[in-house]
Amino acid sequence: MAGEGCHERFLVKFAKSRSERRYLSVNGRKDVYGFYELMDNLNGIRDEEYIESYNLSNNEFVGSCFVYNDFIVGFEFVRRGGAFSVEGLVDF
Repeated sequence: MAGEGCHERFLVKFAKSRSERRYLSVNGRKDVYGFYELMDNLNGIRDEEYIESYNLSNNEFVGSCFVYNDFIVGFEFVRRGGAFSVEGLVDF
């Protein structure tokens, strides 16, 4: 997958908020994988703890894998799509 290794570290409450925003932003228009399991697992960790996040993407999906104390807590992926560009709208 392209984009592997893009590593971030932040509080669990931020990870929950970011995942919820990504989920709500697609509003049922796209396939979402792993969200409910991730939220169940994150809810078992105190909001003030730090978690590692690795952004993953390819031509079809964008998402994150979350690691806490060297264990994978879960992941969330959203199918890409819906965005498009039109040639000639922006000149560089």
